[in-house]
Amino acid sequence: MIKEEIIRGEIVDAASKLFQQYGLFKTTMEDIAKAAGKGKSTLYYYFINKDEVFEAVVTKEVSEVQAIVLQAVQEGKSAQEKLRIYAATNFTELRKKAIFFKMVSGELQGNITQLQIMYKMRSKFDSNEVEFLKSILLFGIDSGEFAAIKEEDADLLAHTLVSAFRGIEVDLFIDNQLTGLEQRLDMASGILIRGLG
Repeated sequence: MIKEEIIRGEIVDAASKLFQQYGLFKTTMEDIAKAAGKGKSTLYYYFINKDEVFEAVVTKEVSEVQAIVLQAVQEGKSAQEKLRIYAATNFTELRKKAIFFKMVSGELQGNITQLQIMYKMRSKFDSNEVEFLKSILLFGIDSGEFAAIKEEDADLLAHTLVSAFRGIEVDLFIDNQLTGLEQRLDMASGILIRGLG
């Protein structure tokens, strides 16, 4: 099983590099097999088609961001600090992946299958973020930091936070308005945290 995971990981890494270098549509399954140092039969053993490879690449990219954010947030002592770290780390890591996600989103216009894959991944990512932010909010409620909110409101507030952060991501990925992003992020986080306290 470990050997299979290693081979699958090598294929996904090779595909990710090719997608970034040549684009999703110009990259063929043969290109991916060659870049991974595998035969086409090996590639098709792990993935039925390029859509499955694409989904695996997006999953990897998103999972890497989530793992780094989770690790960073563990360093925070208070709920307020955890929220600040979450926001800053999330956008820092997403910025590193901006070229990949911009390329992907640009190529997907009009491609229903791959748009559905991205939508599915976005929904999963959002659900994970909601649960993660909810855990921070509940931590803040339990510690007395967020006395202004009730425990039963944590889920709705976590959804609201995810939506707010998505709005800032639009600047990051679509409008390419990266100037002053840190200041806008700090201001938004500050307003949020003052409101929660």
